[in-house]
Amino acid sequence: MKCSCKGETRVVDVRPQGDGLRRRRLCMECGNRFNTLEVMLEEGPRVSKPVAQKAAFVAEEVVQKIRDKKREARRAVEDMQYLREEADTFELDEDIQWKSNL
Repeated sequence: MKCSCKGETRVVDVRPQGDGLRRRRLCMECGNRFNTLEVMLEEGPRVSKPVAQKAAFVAEEVVQKIRDKKREARRAVEDMQYLREEADTFELDEDIQWKSNL
């Protein structure tokens, strides 16, 4: 939990109070002390959501999606390799200026 000064707090004391817990907290930043009261909330009745119509399983679609993901991953790796090669062609000069090794 955060203090009003946005600092981290730690629990100094915990006591039961009614149907919850009263915690005494201490801010590690400003030294402020404050109380929090934690109460269990009762859950209301659960209502199930309507089930959406699901499409039938088509193996060809799954295979195509896997191929697309593989293609995207390969392109990402190729882009990283290209950028790494380009970065290797440049080095930092002693005057903090870029120069080409070409």
